[in-house]
Amino acid sequence: MNSKKWMASAALLSALALALPVSASAASKPISVESKPVTMQFDGQQLALPAGQVAFMYQSRVYIPLRFASYALQKQVAYDAKSKTVMVTEPTASQKVALKEYLANAAATGQAVSTSAKVQLTEASVKLVFDGVEKKLPAGQQVYNVGGTIYVPARFVSEAVGTTVLWDAKTGTVTGQSKAYRDAQANGSNGNVGGTGTGSGTGTGSGSGPASGSNGASGDGGSSAQPAYEAITSNAYSQLDALKTSCTNSMISIALQYKAAANQERQDALKVKATDTLSACTAKFESIMSDTEAKLKAGGYSTDILAEYRATFEATLEAGKASLKAMM
Repeated sequence: MNSKKWMASAALLSALALALPVSASAASKPISVESKPVTMQFDGQQLALPAGQVAFMYQSRVYIPLRFASYALQKQVAYDAKSKTVMVTEPTASQKVALKEYLANAAATGQAVSTSAKVQLTEASVKLVFDGVEKKLPAGQQVYNVGGTIYVPARFVSEAVGTTVLWDAKTGTVTGQSKAYRDAQANGSNGNVGGTGTGSGTGTGSGSGPASGSNGASGDGGSSAQPAYEAITSNAYSQLDALKTSCTNSMISIALQYKAAANQERQDALKVKATDTLSACTAKFESIMSDTEAKLKAGGYSTDILAEYRATFEATLEAGKASLKAMM
């Protein structure tokens, strides 16, 4: 098998978990730009962007991932597939714990993105709601979809969240301060939001969002209230994103081992391992879907979002299987 073809197949198979399902404008065409080498500095800490995410400059504006920037500013993010609305809100008590763990992990691996790469942008059709108020980009600006992640101008994040997010072109640095950090500074605290915290929320470290903790319940004194729809879907997104990271890393590792394999026997064994890994990722996906469906039904919520997750997953899966079969 040609090593380059195997690498391409592995890369395709690694994209198994689902990113935020953002609709692209039907009439829009992909736009090719260069990503920017950047440093992400929030609340006095240098944070690492999730794997596969970048910052880029387009029409003299720097764009950053909305979900990442919101988490960095200690805001919770949820997506309503039916209305195609992204909601940025204040986190609950348990979500704050998860955010702290996520930011601690992002800070532990934080480093400047030192290379540039081609990025394909597509205009995205979504409504953006911040703390219950819809915010529209200024005329001439647009939301973009890059690999399932939505990007907005850094200045827009600043204005929408009501804080300061700046782009320093000279140093290649995006900086921001959350309200909690500013308040802590004003009160004489060090304002460090990246502590590990305690509780049931767990951050993935390399994914694009934290788990919401206690299945998204409010977490204030062990309340047994039914989790909100946004909390359930946010938690599902977090698990799917963690699965994406895990499967991607596994498939890339196998691909690199295959390329370095000294004989056919080793290559055959790695192909079997790739197939087994693919099956394991699929099984994990089904487990997440089943658990999320049960929670949504228990709360009397719509399960429409699961159909979007599954449709995207199955399309990617079939393409991956076909590619792998052709390579073998």
